[in-house]
Parts: sequence; C-alpha cells; structure tokens
Amino acid sequence: KFALIATLAYVFFSLRDLGQGEPLSEWARILTDTTIGKLYIAELLLAFAAPLLPSLGAWARVVWAAVALFVEAWSGHAAAFEPIAYTVGLNYAHLLAASLWSGGLLLLLAVWMKERPEAGRFALLFSKWALISFLALWVTGILSTLDFLPSLEYLKYTAWGKWLIAKAGVSVLVAITAYLIRRKLKKGDLPRGGLLKADVGLLAAIVLCVGILTYQTPLPVNEPLNYHKMGAEMHVTLRISPNTPGENRFNVKIWLPERIGEGIPKAVQLRLLPLDREGLGFIDVPLELYEDDEMDAFPDFKKTTYRSTGPYLPFAGEWKAQVRVTDSDDTERVVETTYRIY
Repeated sequence: KFALIATLAYVFFSLRDLGQGEPLSEWARILTDTTIGKLYIAELLLAFAAPLLPSLGAWARVVWAAVALFVEAWSGHAAAFEPIAYTVGLNYAHLLAASLWSGGLLLLLAVWMKERPEAGRFALLFSKWALISFLALWVTGILSTLDFLPSLEYLKYTAWGKWLIAKAGVSVLVAITAYLIRRKLKKGDLPRGGLLKADVGLLAAIVLCVGILTYQTPLPVNEPLNYHKMGAEMHVTLRISPNTPGENRFNVKIWLPERIGEGIPKAVQLRLLPLDREGLGFIDVPLELYEDDEMDAFPDFKKTTYRSTGPYLPFAGEWKAQVRVTDSDDTERVVETTYRIY
C-alpha cells in the first residue's frame, strides 16, 4: 500500500514538473510517447499490483521484485551512459544489494522490538548477507562512478559528486556500526537497540542522499565563456561558444583610447593553453576583423572586433585564454583568464 501511494505521488509530481504550463493532454503524450513516460506506466502497474503480493506465491513475489528493480535500474542515470547493458546491469546489482541490506535491516529492527531471541537468530543469518550486500554496494557503486565520470576529479565539480562523497562517508559509518553489531553476535549477545537504531538512522541518511542524487547530474554542464576586463588603457571582451571540446566560435572585442593611433590596434592575438597537458604549448586562434553592431561603446575609446571558428579547444580540461594586443606605438598589453571545460 505504501508503494502504491508513494508511486502515485512520485508520478504525479514528475508529470506536473515535465508538463509545466502545458494542458493535461501533454501528460498523456509524455506517458505514451517518451521512454520516461513508459517507465512511469510500468511503475504504476507494479504499484497497483503491490497490494496483491501477500496473496500470491513466493515465486510471484520474486518476479514482481525482479521486474520492479529492473524498471528502477532503467530509469536512473545508468540509462544515459554507454555501454547501456553494462551500466544498467551495474545499477540493477546495486539496487538489488541495497534492497537486501535495507529490507533485512528494517525486518531485523521490527523483530527485535517484538521478540528479542528470534531477532538474535535472524541477525546471525542476516549478518552474512548484509556483509555480502554491502560489499556489492561498494563495488558496483565504484564501477558505476568510474563509468559515469572521465576521472574521480570530477566529483568536486558538481553537487552530484559532493552528495556522492557524503553518501560514501555515511556508508563508512554503516560499516563501523555493522562491525560492532557483528562482534556482539559472535560473542552470543543480542545487538543493542541503540546500535540497530543507529544503523537504521544511517540507512535513512543514505536514502536521503540517493533521493537528492536522483535529481542531480553526474557531469557538469559547459557554459559559454563571456569574459570582460576593464582597464585604464584597454578594455577586452572574449566570448567562446558553446565552449565545449571541438568546434567553437570565438569573438574578441578590443577598446583602445582614441588618442593612441586613433584607437586601432596594430595586432591582436588569441592564444589558448591547456594547463593540465604538460608538453603542449599555446594554440593560436586565427582572427579576422568583422563589423559588430552591439551597443557597447565606451567614451573616448575605439572598438575593434575579431572572430574565428574552428576546433581550437580539442579536449576537455583547464585552459588559459590569452589576448595579446599591440597598439600603434608598439606597446603590447596582455589579458589572461583561466577556465575549465568538461
């Protein structure tokens, strides 16, 4: 019943978010014409079948659980990465291990609160499976993260990465708590209620992290670069769009005082340096003059504009963009900025 209510609420709010500002007919289109909509339908069918499970046989319940896990595995981040069979398979194993651990832990707490000796017997059986499940969670979680991200360094660039680190930290606390419970069991003692409740509390913290991770993206989004630098002797604007590895558009605007050779530069260079690739030098971007019609004039300054298009950002990483301007008096001025593309 809880699964049915939770699924109805989840699908309702998800459709409301996806079809924001659209008529109800858009909800029907999402459900029938999109992959996520078909997954919502599958989740709803499983949810409506859930209240019937107590009256069904063991094998029917196992099939229901297997299908439910598959739908959940397919609707996560794993379905957006390649190879999809590998990523979804890892996600399935991760969810299966999580279900065994969390379900067993909640059952252990429920039995402990009603029948302590029975809880001790169940804990002896469950502790082995809990350990196997927890190890499987760590292995599948690490393998999935390595597949999602180009490197572990990307964990610090997104909220997804920070919440994943928080989840890993809570998991370490779970491992410590499980060790203390297991040590009690090996001595023939019942686990203390405080330890069990702490374990369940940590489970709730992990579920919270997972809920937040669901609405985050593992990879950071590249934004166009729009850099502007004001100065007493020169103003510079540099724009790079879409600012991703591969083909990009480059725009450079230079403002020089009109008293210096009528404000027209003798030479303008745009150079790009990959900072995390040792041994590689600057990449020179060839610039051509063009007429710009933007209303961005400065008093007593003359504007000249340049542009280029090409694959001058060939790979992701941290880059330094350097604009070198030589005026009519052969005075060279240099403006630099650093940024990262993903």
